[in-house]
Amino acid sequence: MADLLPDSPVDRRRCERLDLQYLIVLELGDGREIIGRSRDISLSGVLLSSGQSVEAVHVGDRAVLKLDVRGKAQAYACQITRVSTTEIGLEVDRKQAAAFGLQVTQGLLKRRL
Repeated sequence: MADLLPDSPVDRRRCERLDLQYLIVLELGDGREIIGRSRDISLSGVLLSSGQSVEAVHVGDRAVLKLDVRGKAQAYACQITRVSTTEIGLEVDRKQAAAFGLQVTQGLLKRRL
């Protein structure tokens, strides 16, 4: 299978994704929390996989992503970009993307050491 171009209609991701699993708590605007694990993660976002129902979550909603990398949890404003039965695609706000990317990178480096 040929590699997809970054700007192709099928693959619109800005950053390459890695299959790293971290604990995630997604705090929705109404105060509800969805707990799960990252399935795919990049420098700009993450795919949250959860056993909880996500039917009341909508594309375009704003939320707070709490990412726990090796016992160090940090919160990031995000927007929901995709919703399926048990998965939610999240894009971290651009103003916080550098800090999010740094936390992901530090977690990855610690795994490799």
